[in-house]
This record gives sequence, structure tokens and C-alpha cells, in this order.
Amino acid sequence: VANNRTTDNNQSGMKIRSTITISVYAAVAAMSLYTPMARANMAMLAPLRTRLKILLDRHDISDAQYTQIVTVLVTNDEILDVSMKDHDDHATRPTLSNELVLIFLEWINEELTENRLVQDTADLIINLFTLYPPPGIETVNMSSTPNGPASASYTSNGVVQFLGNSNFAPSSGIYNGIWGYEIGVREYALQCNAVGLNILDVTDTNNIVKVQTIPMPGGNPWRDVATYSHYAYVAAQAGGNAWVIDLDQLSSSTPQGTDDNPITEDYIKDIGYLNWGHTVNVDKGLLFLNSAGGSTGCKILDLESDPMSPSVLVDNTVAYGGRDCHDSYVQTIGNSDILVSSDGYYKTWRIFDITNIRTTNTPIYLGVTPLITTKVYAHQSVMSEDGNTLFVFEEFNDFDIGIYNIQNPASPSLIRKFQWSDDDTMNAIVHNGFVRGDQLIVAYYEAGLRVFDISNVNIGITEVGKLETYRDPDSDGVFNNQIGLTGNYKGAWNIYVGFTSGKVLISDTISGTFVVTINPNPLPPSAPTLSPTQAPTLSPTQAPSASPTSTPTLSPTQAPTVSPTSPPEVSPTLTPTMSPAQAPSVSPTLTPTMPPTSTPAVSPTLAPIVTCTQLSNTRFLFRTKKSKGGVTKYIGKSCNWLKKKSPEKAENICKKKISCNGKFGVVW
Repeated sequence: VANNRTTDNNQSGMKIRSTITISVYAAVAAMSLYTPMARANMAMLAPLRTRLKILLDRHDISDAQYTQIVTVLVTNDEILDVSMKDHDDHATRPTLSNELVLIFLEWINEELTENRLVQDTADLIINLFTLYPPPGIETVNMSSTPNGPASASYTSNGVVQFLGNSNFAPSSGIYNGIWGYEIGVREYALQCNAVGLNILDVTDTNNIVKVQTIPMPGGNPWRDVATYSHYAYVAAQAGGNAWVIDLDQLSSSTPQGTDDNPITEDYIKDIGYLNWGHTVNVDKGLLFLNSAGGSTGCKILDLESDPMSPSVLVDNTVAYGGRDCHDSYVQTIGNSDILVSSDGYYKTWRIFDITNIRTTNTPIYLGVTPLITTKVYAHQSVMSEDGNTLFVFEEFNDFDIGIYNIQNPASPSLIRKFQWSDDDTMNAIVHNGFVRGDQLIVAYYEAGLRVFDISNVNIGITEVGKLETYRDPDSDGVFNNQIGLTGNYKGAWNIYVGFTSGKVLISDTISGTFVVTINPNPLPPSAPTLSPTQAPTLSPTQAPSASPTSTPTLSPTQAPTVSPTSPPEVSPTLTPTMSPAQAPSVSPTLTPTMPPTSTPAVSPTLAPIVTCTQLSNTRFLFRTKKSKGGVTKYIGKSCNWLKKKSPEKAENICKKKISCNGKFGVVW
């Protein structure tokens, strides 16, 4: 039976969260073919027919539902069976007409209403077949979460300092996963590519040396690497296995030469697990092989007992409430080891407790992030160092980066969404990121490396540095490449931030290995001149500019500026307004606009009133209330939409007390 599974985000009788009403859709059903955003890479990781069979095998859909989809709703074999050939294969599937999309959605609604389908599976099918509203159709957007490009005011590369680059194999397929390893005084970059694992000595960044390449099958475009002790674990897809390499033969002192090949064959081992390595993670003496597949999830292996022959603890996390597991992240919070699984097409990030995984072989499901938007591929995640905040990255180029409060992992709450600083004009896709201190360091494909200040995520996000690994790989200030209109899967792929020296490694799919250092975030701007909590320029307890023992500017014994035969502006016999022995509250020559003890008219802690014409991001969303037939809906609109209205119309709209994002205050 297809509906016998309980899921964490199913609500009985609930309609599809992600779509517009059927009546609105029907009005546009006669439109020409709707072309969705191209997303060749993750969307075609496995053919749709294969994904449906996985759902059938897991009893998420019934035989009748499978047959309905592949023989009635979608009869085009090219749609069902196409898959990507390589990382640069940007061909898209043929699209469904609006009429077929409408029929498909009506069928899903019916299955939900009759409890023959759970919401989790319905959302997955919508994501798989891109059953999204056509351009120009209004969608219900109940979210008031802050969203928009990060602010940026730095010059040049900001906090990032370029040290070196090695494009050692420009004709050998793409560069992908990267990690670091240090022994003694030497630092090594473990750079994956389509050939295998490449080991580069990056100790001297003016002379980066590739000391060895270890060829491995598969891995184009997916190969990844991580380390435990002096062992490197490499895994791949596209026909690739998992490997263990003992790095103990690398030099810890004197440099080795180009292709010296210090690691011998008996230190290298193929351990199998074909196609399990879409991504790899190592933490707490555990190896996580992440399949990005709906039937397998993550495989968890123990490295402590025998690092060269890891033993399986958990065959797949799907059996314990997991989903696709495109990537995994582990961090100790308090006394618990917490695993976060980035669940791909399922659009969410699931949280598990794996503290006792070696004795129980069971990850304990804790919670799941609430759905942010319909069109999401849950790609990767990292936590703040205190474990209170989860940063998530999505690869469908919708909101890019989300921030959750996970102090209660059973009920994560969304804080905000944001993008790199120029996202409103150049639409780069985000890939992976890591946290170091109060910085989020991100591989942002065509936008290169981007560094964000995350010291106060509740107030806002600031971009503080960059390196243009894709547009300006030789760092000469001239852009050799441009960012595509809809974003491409080229550029900064991954990073490594763990060197003791502070060096950071970046893997760029085209230009290879980059090495940088990242300085601390700049100090925040000084407080406003008129702050209710700040002392005035001259404190009431501070002596005036003129010493109390000196004659004041308007001395009672001094002749007035005007003629003595005319009434003086200030009588020379008058006592000065302020005794020279008394400290004035402000300079005796300047009267303050307001007393220093009063609160300024505009508190610096309040967001200013702004108009849409003042917003740098015209795509910024706000909500407007729309009532019809006694039913009230909140419709998502953009500031750009409002700007196109006549002044009279815009004023009428704004009189409805439309609220823009809380970060900006009230529109008009």
C-alpha cells in the first residue's frame, strides 16, 4: 500500500503546498509550452523512470500510481529516460505542456486527498518533474523571512589574499573534490579530478608542486576526498569505487619533486562500494559515503578499528528515516554527535543523533528543516561553531543559502535566506561552504570564492571578501569569463579550511587549485554621532575648549563686537551664559540641535522607512493582501513589480499596509 509510511512533514488532507490554485492554473492551460529553468546536472543524475522505480520499491507509490505516471501522465520516453553524460552536459529534458502539468497536479491533489500519497512523496514528484507555475503566474507566498543579496562595501578582494594557483591538468576533465593534509612542516592539497587523486605540495605557494597522481576509474564529474589520521578516503560515481590511501610516505620536512610518486602501491587500496561516492565526509572516526540516491542515502563505516579496511555500521540511512543524502555533515553539540543529511530532491535537511552509532548501528532521527520553497535541491550544509545555527546550500538557484536556528533540532526555524552581493544582476549558482569562526567561506561556482560575515545572522549578512577563480583565474584584474544568464556549473567547486597555518584551498572546475589566506572580518562601522547611549562630543563633565582659568570667548570685561554706542548683542556687564568654571554640555560656541540627554529622533537601532525605488534589489519580495469571496490570500510580489505601477496605483496598494521584509521596514 502506497500510504502506509508515516513521514515527518505529512499533513492529512493538505493540498500541495507548492502550487497555485487549480482554477488559476486552468486559466493558463492553453498557453504554449512552459520552459522551466534548466538544471541538467542534479536533475538528470538518474533517469526519472529509475527514480520512480525506487519509489515503487520503497512502497512510496503503488503499482497503479507508477503505471499512471509512466503510461498516462508522461508518455514521452525521452522525458523518462534521459540522463546527463558529463558535468558540462546542459541539455534539458523535453518539457510538459501547461495542460499536462495541470492534469498531473490535479492527479497528485486527488491522491493526497484520498490518502493514497503522502506529502513528502508528492513534493518529491513535483520536484522531479518540475511541476512549477509558468512565468507570470502569481503564487501564494506566506514567507516573510528576510531574503536578498548580502551587502558589500569592500574594495579589491576584501579579506581574501591570493597566494598561488596550480592548473596542473587543464585537459584532463574537471577538477572536483579537495581536502588538505599536513605532516611536519609540509602542507599538501589533495585535489581530485576526472583522472583520480592528485597530491600537491602547497607549502611554498610560489612553487606549488604536484608530487603524485593516483589514477582511479570513474569520477567524471563526481569524485571527493577527506582524511582520517594519515589516511585519505576517495570515492566517486560514474563508474568509480572508494579507495584508501595511506599518506605516511609523504615527506614531513624536505620538499619532494614533481611526480616523484612517493606513495607506493601497497599503500593504496580499492575497497569497492561502486558509485557510492557522490560526496564523501569523514568525522568522529566515521566515513560517510553519500550516494545522492533515493534508495540508498548515506552509508556509514567505522575507521577506528582498521582504517585500511573500514567496516560498515549503517548500510544506508534511508532505513532510518533518511532520504537522498547528497551530502552529510557531522558536529559535536554538547555531549551529542549530530549528523545532518542534505536530502537532494526531498528539498530538506534531516538531523540525526549518531552519538552511539558504534554500539547501536542506528542513527536516531531528530527532526527536519521546514520547507523553504518549492523549487529546491538540498545540496550541502554546515553548522556554526557553537552548533546553534545551520547554513544550508541549494543548487537549483532559487534562494542559494538559508540559515536555520537549530537549538531545538526537533524543530528548526528559518532565520533568513541570502545570496552573494551581485546576485540581483548576475545569477551565479552556489555549491559548497564551510564555517571558520565568524566567517562563512563559500565555493560559489562562477562567482568564485565568497566570504561572508556571520557574526550576527539575526541582523544581517555582509560579504567581506572574494576571489574570482572563474572570471579572473590569473588575478590580473581582467575577466576572462563571464557569468551565464541562468548560472552554470563551472567555477569554484569546493574548499578546505583546516590548515593550522590558516591557508585555505579552493578547487575550481576549470582552473584547478587555488591557495589563499583570509583575514579577520573588518570592524563594524562606528556608532552614529547622535546615539541615545553615546556621550556627546563634549561631555558635561569635560572641560570646555577654553580652560576654566582663561577668559571666556565673551568675557564680561571684553568690548563687544558691535560699536559701544549701539546696544551690544551681549551686554558686557552680563554674566556669561556659562560660567568659565562650569563645563558646558556642548561647545560654548555651538548650540546642539537636541539636548545630549534626549533620544535622537531616529534611533540607530531601527530600520529606516524606505521606498521600493531605494531598494538595490528590485527582486526583493513583499506580501500584499488580496481578498475575494470572503477568502484572504497573501500574494508574493517583488519591488520591481511595484515600481512598474502608476503612482496612483502604487499609492493605493501601499495603503493596504503592505509589509516589505522586516530588514527594510515598511514600504512607503
